[in-house]
Amino acid sequence: MSEREVRRLEADFGGRVRRVRIANGVSQEELARKANVSRTAVGNLETGAGSSLSTVVKVLRALDRGEWLLTLTAPAETFNPLDLLGRDRGGQPKGPPRVKRSRV
Repeated sequence: MSEREVRRLEADFGGRVRRVRIANGVSQEELARKANVSRTAVGNLETGAGSSLSTVVKVLRALDRGEWLLTLTAPAETFNPLDLLGRDRGGQPKGPPRVKRSRV
């Protein structure tokens, strides 16, 4: 994902948060107080200027939109780390273990 796409996603998400806040008749200051974040943090989130995950979580909970967090979960992982066992750096299966022989 390009930096441009990330900025667009942040701005879209922030716009949704802003619309919910306004629909609830809450100012940025009130939301910040309820979420225990700064007013600047709320403004940054709403404008897509960058925000921490902690701020996103707090603000969504303060807006009673915690269910939005469920849409951020990663898909079920299909990779099994045990599949790497028995493979060398080239990704090829290893052969049988080498036998150490003593020199006579």
